Amino acid sequence: MINKKLFLIIISVSGFIVLALFAYTYLTRSPNTPAVNDSLGGIMKSGFAEIMNKVSPSSPIPSPIFSPTPTPFANIPDFTGAVNTTPLPLTPKETQFSNLVNKTPFNLGFAAVDMDYANNKFKVALVSPYLQSKQNFMTWLKDNGFGLITESDLEFSEN
Repeated sequence: MINKKLFLIIISVSGFIVLALFAYTYLTRSPNTPAVNDSLGGIMKSGFAEIMNKVSPSSPIPSPIFSPTPTPFANIPDFTGAVNTTPLPLTPKETQFSNLVNKTPFNLGFAAVDMDYANNKFKVALVSPYLQSKQNFMTWLKDNGFGLITESDLEFSEN
């Protein structure tokens, strides 16, 4: 019960303060200041007119207050400390690996090949007979220019 009374007292006092502020603002407003014009989206007419009087389409655009000073290029050091970002050339095995990655996924009939990016290996699903399919796939790698790719780069599974 006390909480309700306290709440009502706080609300009443807050309401009175808001009303007093509105009344003070209304009574202290100068007679020359017009009220808010709704057609201007809530902008005070006097403020809007004041801005429009200062800026007109024929008035020149003011020059910027700050103008940057150009820096001479003679002060740039030869070495900035940045790491050389020129990539190293790929090794032949890396080139073959990259070329095979670009071909995946593909199916040879005796093996389906896809790339396992998480493990950086090729997943090779072999068909039965598995030993023969594995030999055929290793031969296919050599015959097609992927001879440097070894079994450690491959993950075999039986399909």
